[in-house]
Amino acid sequence: MTTFLPIFLLLQFFIIIQECSSINDEETPFPSRNLTYSILNESTKLKPSETMDAFRYAFDQWSAVIPRDFVEIPFNPKKPANIRIKFETGLTDEQFFNSSLIGYTFPTGAMYFNDDLTFKKYTVGEKIDPDILDFKWIVMHVTGHLLGLEHSFKFKSVMHATDVSTTDSDGRYIDPKLEAIKKTKIRWPNRTITFSIFNDSKSLTRNDTRAAFRYAFDQWSAVIPRDFLEISFNPKKPANIRIIFETGLTNKKFSNSSLISYNSPNGTMYFNDDISFKKYANNEKVDPSIKDITWIAMHTIGHVLGLDDYEKHRSIMYPVYLLSIESDNLYRDQKLTSIASFEVFHEEEESHEGDILILNEKNYKEIIKRFDYLLVDFYSSGCDWCRDLEPKYAKVATQLKEEGSVIKVAKVNDMKYPKVGAAFNVTHYPTLLFFYNGISIIYDDKLSQVAIVRWVKKRQKFLPKEIKTVEKIKDLIISDNVVIIGYFIKENTAGITKFYQLTTSFDDVPFGIIHDKNIAQSFNITEEGIVYFEGFTKDCNAFNETKIDVAGIMNVWERKCRQ
Repeated sequence: MTTFLPIFLLLQFFIIIQECSSINDEETPFPSRNLTYSILNESTKLKPSETMDAFRYAFDQWSAVIPRDFVEIPFNPKKPANIRIKFETGLTDEQFFNSSLIGYTFPTGAMYFNDDLTFKKYTVGEKIDPDILDFKWIVMHVTGHLLGLEHSFKFKSVMHATDVSTTDSDGRYIDPKLEAIKKTKIRWPNRTITFSIFNDSKSLTRNDTRAAFRYAFDQWSAVIPRDFLEISFNPKKPANIRIIFETGLTNKKFSNSSLISYNSPNGTMYFNDDISFKKYANNEKVDPSIKDITWIAMHTIGHVLGLDDYEKHRSIMYPVYLLSIESDNLYRDQKLTSIASFEVFHEEEESHEGDILILNEKNYKEIIKRFDYLLVDFYSSGCDWCRDLEPKYAKVATQLKEEGSVIKVAKVNDMKYPKVGAAFNVTHYPTLLFFYNGISIIYDDKLSQVAIVRWVKKRQKFLPKEIKTVEKIKDLIISDNVVIIGYFIKENTAGITKFYQLTTSFDDVPFGIIHDKNIAQSFNITEEGIVYFEGFTKDCNAFNETKIDVAGIMNVWERKCRQ
């Protein structure tokens, strides 16, 4: 159940925030991935620790559904934070008979909270007092406005116009969540989605059609981690998205009225060629009888990507064709709404920041398993060394991608997702781990672009490859003469990890690894560990995993193993 303010107090506690929802993604005051915030003063109703905890909780909730991290910094008037938080008294709204405001924001990043009101940071399970406002809910709500959202008419939404504290059936407090934010998994797992235009519209030139769809796809590509590539139509190798203009499209649910467009689950988008389309130019006078193909393309692409209609009046996913124009009736380029809008996709499986994969607690296992070679930066938002590494690390990712390397680059905010670092015993930041077939190896060189690229390329070249046949070992010995082989069953991840880490201390030495017991026995290897081959001589040395270290390898360097 939910507890809310009595209706006669509606105006008193109605939150009126300056409208920010029309801010486009390119116009948002917060283009950076990391947003800083400072608390300028304390509330007289809250302890400092309660204030800090409430903001951290609220920002963490938003950070989980939009591509932004929030970092607290000390207040500095010479270098102000992106978001400045202040408690003030006497806040009123003249539009509502000078009733008290709970809070309001400025597009420049200032957030004000009315300290004339009684706030409380409720704890889970605590009995709610309807006269004391839930401060965590208020912070989440006001943050939503600052990021660009308007009020929602969904009662349980954190963007509802009145304070709607969440409780259980006994009226006890439950932490507010952003459950009303739409989370949509993009249908295509690949980074690049192909599209083909099958035919031309009667009312559009081919150039206008292509320009409209390219613009529409570019708008979506700016807010979701996907690129769109036009390819020639080929029925034998169809594109992911096929664009077709057809006549006679009707919707039986609406008395056979004409459909503007629709999409099928297999990726085909149909556009009704009985309707007159036009690709309007900026500032061109709009003819209400001629539909804007750009708006329709953007809307239909949203559906084919997985979004439902959305009842926000100027949303591109509004269920009725509603061109966004000004009072002068002149055309304006259509845009997707702000970073915090319901049109932003939330991908649990994978997301990107440039050429870097972003890991979290839900996707890290699958991504580490997917790639044979993966470099991961475990960082903390408040770490100076991490911030210094950030641009260098981005260049590492770009260089490896441009060179066509099989090595993928990822990072994870370990303060935000501590379970990821805990899984690999990460205790300080930044920590770089290089994953090879799911096994982690600690990076132990300089934190520079050149050093990192050199190190991972060397590891990719010399890390032990699995040997699956007796003949392969013989070939290695013949070609290299000196070979070091590790024998571990696949379940022995501790032994494999130790062996991999050891190999990083040697350059230009061929290593191999065996998981098959029968292959190991062919070379008189009877227990897990490593052996040293130098040609096919009579002597043999093998030692178990408890003796795996650099000194051990050096001590047996002159010893031999034979078949």
